[in-house]
Amino acid sequence: MSMEISRRSFLKGALAGVVSMGFAGGLANEAAADAQHPVLTKDEKVEYKVDKILDCDVCVVGIGAAGLTACARAAEMGASVIGIDRAASFADTNNVNTVACMGVETKGQLATEHYMTKKEVFQTIFKANNYQANSRFTRHAVEVSGAAVDLLQDGGVAFFPAYMGSTENDSFTTRLGNIYATSGAERGAQFQKLLDDKMVTTMWETTGVSLVTEEGKVTGVIAVGSDGACYQINAKGGVILGCGGFIHNAEMVAKYFSGAKMYSFSNSFCDGSGIQLAQSAGAQIGKNFSISMNEGGGVNHKSSTFMTSLFGDNGLFRMEFLGGVVVNKHGKRFVDEGELCERTMYNSEPIIREGGAFYSVVSQSTVDQLKQMTIGEYVADVLHTAITEPIFGMFFAPTTLSNLDADIETAINEQYAWKADTFEELQEITGLTSLAETMKHYNEMCAAGEDTELFKAANYMIPYTEGPFYVVENDLSGWLTLGGIKTDENCNAVDADNNIIPGLFIDGCDGDFWATPYLLGGSANGLCIASGYIAGEAAAQRADDPEVYDMARVSHVDEKQMQMAGSMDGENWKDGVYSVTAQGHNGPFDVTVTIADGKIADISIGDNMETKNLGSVAIDELPGKIVAAQSTMVDGVSGATSTSNAILGAVRACLKQATA
Repeated sequence: MSMEISRRSFLKGALAGVVSMGFAGGLANEAAADAQHPVLTKDEKVEYKVDKILDCDVCVVGIGAAGLTACARAAEMGASVIGIDRAASFADTNNVNTVACMGVETKGQLATEHYMTKKEVFQTIFKANNYQANSRFTRHAVEVSGAAVDLLQDGGVAFFPAYMGSTENDSFTTRLGNIYATSGAERGAQFQKLLDDKMVTTMWETTGVSLVTEEGKVTGVIAVGSDGACYQINAKGGVILGCGGFIHNAEMVAKYFSGAKMYSFSNSFCDGSGIQLAQSAGAQIGKNFSISMNEGGGVNHKSSTFMTSLFGDNGLFRMEFLGGVVVNKHGKRFVDEGELCERTMYNSEPIIREGGAFYSVVSQSTVDQLKQMTIGEYVADVLHTAITEPIFGMFFAPTTLSNLDADIETAINEQYAWKADTFEELQEITGLTSLAETMKHYNEMCAAGEDTELFKAANYMIPYTEGPFYVVENDLSGWLTLGGIKTDENCNAVDADNNIIPGLFIDGCDGDFWATPYLLGGSANGLCIASGYIAGEAAAQRADDPEVYDMARVSHVDEKQMQMAGSMDGENWKDGVYSVTAQGHNGPFDVTVTIADGKIADISIGDNMETKNLGSVAIDELPGKIVAAQSTMVDGVSGATSTSNAILGAVRACLKQATA
């Protein structure tokens, strides 16, 4: 049996404990660096002595929102689980500060009168995202998201049900909202107790530096502790990667966001290491990338308080999301500022396309109003609108920007704000070459009562008539990156041919689960925990019999694999009834093979959601072909490739069971 580290190599003495590996810059964390494990370029190598070999059914690398749920679900199914994370404890992970998560048909929701059904949620997400999402994963995630919330809640994680009393007319976020009732260390303690109660081993301050493979299958991970100890963690069911995306990897951000720069207060370990590990094993990157934007803004790299507080200390950082004019570096409007105000978190795409820097234009009258009234009062009484995002209500609505005069002076001195009596002067000192023309046209539209340029609602069309005027430079701030490794609906990582990489699962922000843009409130955390639930369940199932699990999911097998499955030699089949779950085009279905007198006597297929006149044809015709040939070496049904491959793979897995 060959043993190798993906994209690296074991030395001859590897199994005795010495490992040689090279890895892309960014995979080693601060703890590893402290332990004198340098960050290396891809072609460099370093030797590690494996100090200890650990065995488990499932190893989860990254135990944030998704990884936590993966650990809990796999353990709930009876798997032995090891979870590792570079943070010192749950209190240092992003998920102790998230606000809420989407959950569909939780036990609590099912007890209410107007709960939102799985069908409604799937259709809302898929249509709203212009059919760009991974449809099979989305369908599966919607199906289990409520169970994932219940798993956490039943394990002691406290939630407040935002959906109580909601009606069909309320927002998606309200109808599906499960608000975390605690935060910080208190919530972290609840997470730890959940895993402790389920007998999950958690290894903190531990970095996964490489995947271990055997004959193309991922069988474990090499990990390094903060003290320099090196572990080989063997995982029978596989390895789940969920390291939080790549918002702190400037090179990846520039690559996948067209050169845009962005800043985040999230865990610094969200540096793309999980995605890079998956790629080292042949996993493919997806096509959809976006971010969940920080509703508070609060970022400019020139500020002396840059990144020192969650939403920035300067009151001017509130201005960009209050419905006034926002322009790009050329001084041109590029976004409906009303939408940016009401749905801040979902409007990152226009700003990404502008490179991440944007400029808010502020009048003296707005400054004077915000010094006297709360931001919530300004939104309600001046803009005549309502903002329902939880963070707005908690942090911004009650605030009066009474210190704006000093904030303006600070921002001007630090050169991320400018002041002038006319827009012509502002244009000259800022270099925003079209600013004066933009503002002249904007004021004309305000006078006419209609935005004929970007069609902003009339209640936001407040003219800029009272100087002086200000321009404030803002940098894009986000919570997390969305987009990563392609998977199937069960979070199995896939290769360039869309075939699964056996033993490798992806969850959370390391996966290509979201469409562009991130559109619906609560979906980031909700899809994270749903993906963890799916990945944990799948890895635990695989641990029961990896060969049967893999055989049921491969699209194409060669003659050697067929012989291993027993489908070329009926003399080896033992009489009995054998069943597996196949993953069809539209969802899972059960396949049952009956062996009598050493032959395939019958193949039955359970309830399914395959498309009529396409997948349904394969379900009707393929079992008979296999029985007649006494082999799965038969052609699939034209036009129903996914369903055909699912049936053939499932039958092969059943035949594998019959040869055991």
